[in-house]
Amino acid sequence: MPRPPFPHMSPHDVPLFAAFVLSEEGKKYHTWQFDVRVGPPTDPGPGYSPQARKDADLLSRVRIDAVGYDGLGPTLFEVKPDARLSAFGQILAYKFFFCRDRGGSCRAAIITDTCTPYCNLLYPHYDVGLHLVQPANQGDLLRAIKHIYPRSPLRWDDLSYLYSEADPNDADIDEEEFKDMHELS
Repeated sequence: MPRPPFPHMSPHDVPLFAAFVLSEEGKKYHTWQFDVRVGPPTDPGPGYSPQARKDADLLSRVRIDAVGYDGLGPTLFEVKPDARLSAFGQILAYKFFFCRDRGGSCRAAIITDTCTPYCNLLYPHYDVGLHLVQPANQGDLLRAIKHIYPRSPLRWDDLSYLYSEADPNDADIDEEEFKDMHELS
């Protein structure tokens, strides 16, 4: 399976994130980072090779789906279909470790298509933003990728695995428009 266009996101996360990027709120962010590692590492100890210890350091940290930057500073995003208490716990942990590791403050938000009533009560109480979106179609996914990666070399077929059950004729962008979007100047 090809790598997702937004590192660390699952194929179910990508259309949600793309829909947010193209929303009015999402367009406020000018820079993005993906798969941001924060928190304490796990060191297996001196009995392991330096490479194994380095790998453990990288793999044991928690990983934030996306960090967006606007004029107000960083916002941490957890992207998850059907957000539940696990998403809430994840974003609170990310916020704690991000601020501890990097100093300063940040905002936190969840991007999802649905969430439980519990989350609707908890998010505002803990100052966690909630962005309810419908998954992007193929055309909007391509537009979001172009927005974040203006020189993206992705081809039309590179994203088909994200829409394996969808009819490609349902996309509101045609292959020629896609090629035009990705011509390098």
